[in-house]
Amino acid sequence: ISEAWTPKTASAPPRAKGAKGAPASEPAEPLFFLESQSLWDLLRVEICCSTVSSSFSESEYALVVRAMLENDRLCGTEVTPMTIMEIAAKTGLQASIVTPILEKLLHAALDGTKQCAVLKHAGQTGKARFKFSVAKEVLLRAARDAVAHTTIRRRFGAIGVRIFRLLTEGQKLDQRMIHDRAMAPVKKVRELLYKMLAARVVEMHEIPKGPERVANKCLYYWSADEDRVRMEHVEWVYQALFNLRHRIRAEVAQVQETISGDHDPESLNPKYGSAILAAKALDSEAEDFSNAQIMTLTRLRRRTDVLEEETERLMELIGLLRGL
Repeated sequence: ISEAWTPKTASAPPRAKGAKGAPASEPAEPLFFLESQSLWDLLRVEICCSTVSSSFSESEYALVVRAMLENDRLCGTEVTPMTIMEIAAKTGLQASIVTPILEKLLHAALDGTKQCAVLKHAGQTGKARFKFSVAKEVLLRAARDAVAHTTIRRRFGAIGVRIFRLLTEGQKLDQRMIHDRAMAPVKKVRELLYKMLAARVVEMHEIPKGPERVANKCLYYWSADEDRVRMEHVEWVYQALFNLRHRIRAEVAQVQETISGDHDPESLNPKYGSAILAAKALDSEAEDFSNAQIMTLTRLRRRTDVLEEETERLMELIGLLRGL
């Protein structure tokens, strides 16, 4: 968040040029506003560190990447290269530990990706004082690919992921090629291809052998566009968000109907207005509720908390899939 000062009265005298804070000569009050870009930057840092943690078991790798990304964020620049000694000072690790970590991050591949450079050289200051920076685009791309592969695995299974990876390598394949390279039964491959086509995960290309475009005289090739599939994933996530919001409303409405009827002697205190507001007030104003209401509202709060957490996770996925 950021802070700004504003006069309490419209007739307050103007501040001196370049003055900071609230002048002593005029009454003022602080206003706070949200720095949405800073929140996105924080989310980028967390996603990049999570991607590194999933590929390297040692926690020091993510610690080094986090220190470099935080340095970029605090300096207000897209990339701020750092030397080994600067990274060591930032992480609290010894330079002898940081050096092999940087070497591995420069050359080791991330799990399940075609990219291999988490770090890159960013110049040299003096003899043997190399500077390094994080390849954010590689980490974010890897995170997006991981989301896509996880979603496809849930919908189409392990063979579906294998088919999708084959088709995103850049060339169009026919069904026989896919069957051979995916090492899966022909019937299963055919079934999955048409299911994925219906879900707009893959595309089919019809190439006629001759001048006439007849079905039995055409060749059929398959391909997949990762960017297009990512936008399809955004649509799926929006649908999941809609379902979650509907589920939360249904949970609240069910409890509201149970404990808020005028005919019920155990009806809810009118000052709360709704069951969800009453559930949030349980800790501070428990004396306003009967034991039966406390049990019902506690169950409601537990369920809605889980659903709200899942909603927040899906919102993060949308930000990630849309490229932050």
